[in-house]
Amino acid sequence: MRAASLLPMLCLAGVAGCVSATAVPDADRAQLQRELRGATRFVRVSLYQSPFWSDPSRTLLSAAPPSELPAPRGAPTPQPTAIVPAGRRVTLIRVSLPTGPAVAHRPAGTPRAQAWVVLRIAGAPAKAPPAVWVMPGHAQSREQFLAALSRVFAVDSPSGLLSTYGDDTRAAIAAKQVLRDMDPAAVTFAWGVPGHRTVNLAGGTRTEAWTWADGGRTVHFVDGKVTQVQGQPPALSAPADGGA
Repeated sequence: MRAASLLPMLCLAGVAGCVSATAVPDADRAQLQRELRGATRFVRVSLYQSPFWSDPSRTLLSAAPPSELPAPRGAPTPQPTAIVPAGRRVTLIRVSLPTGPAVAHRPAGTPRAQAWVVLRIAGAPAKAPPAVWVMPGHAQSREQFLAALSRVFAVDSPSGLLSTYGDDTRAAIAAKQVLRDMDPAAVTFAWGVPGHRTVNLAGGTRTEAWTWADGGRTVHFVDGKVTQVQGQPPALSAPADGGA
C-alpha cells in the first residue's frame, strides 16, 4: 500500500500587519498582472459560491464547502448560495497578490495573507459583485502561481470530456455530488483533487480511497468506479446565475 499527498487544504488565515506575504518576485508579479488581466478561463472543478466572509462587495469561490475552510479572524462561516459548475467560462479581472499595500487595504475578516484572483462569471448579472478565488498556499514564482491557477481554472474548456458522461453524472457534477459508479475524472470535476489518496493492488483488484478535509469526506473506488461515498455535503438547490 502506498499513500500520496496531493494538495494542501486552502490556508486562509488572516494577518494583522502590513508586511508583504508574497514570495513572488516583482518581475513575475508584473508579468502575471499583464498576462492574466482579461484572460478567459474555464472552471475545471465545480465551485461553491458563497459570501466573501465580512466583505459584501465580493463573493467567494471554493472547491471545498466553506465550512471546511479556516475562517478569517472574527468572520462567521459563510453559507453557499450557488454552485458554479465545471465548464463555466470566467473572465479574470485582476490578480491581487498579498504585498504590503494590498494587505493593508483588504477588509478585516477576509483572508488578507493569500493571493486573490478576482473574476467575473459568464452570464452573471452586470451588477453582480465580482467573485474571488483564494489561491492555496504561497506561490514562489510565476510558474507556481500559474500551476495552482490551472488546477481550478483551465485554459481550454473541459466541455468535451464532460459531454462524454450521461445526464445523471453531469447533473451530479454540476451539483457537487458524487454518485456510485463515477470514474475518478468525474469525481475530480465534482470535488477537485483530493488532499490524500491511498492505492492498494491485491488479487488483481485496484482499490483507492480519496480523502478531503482530513478524512471528513472520503470516496472509495474499486477498479476505477466509485463504490462508497462518506461525508457527502448536502445538495444545493440554488443554481449559479449565468450560462456556459
